[in-house]
Amino acid sequence: MAAGFEGFRVTWRGDVFAGARQHSSAALFGTLGIDFIAQRR
Repeated sequence: MAAGFEGFRVTWRGDVFAGARQHSSAALFGTLGIDFIAQRR
C-alpha cells in the first residue's frame, strides 16, 4: 500500500450510532465504525 502499511485487515465493524438520537441521519450515509490492524513496513 502507498501509505507504507501491509497486512491491513478489519477486525470489527459495527453500528456505533445504534440507540443514538442521530441514528437515522448516520444510517442515511452508511456510517459504520471499524477496528483495524496493520503492520508498518
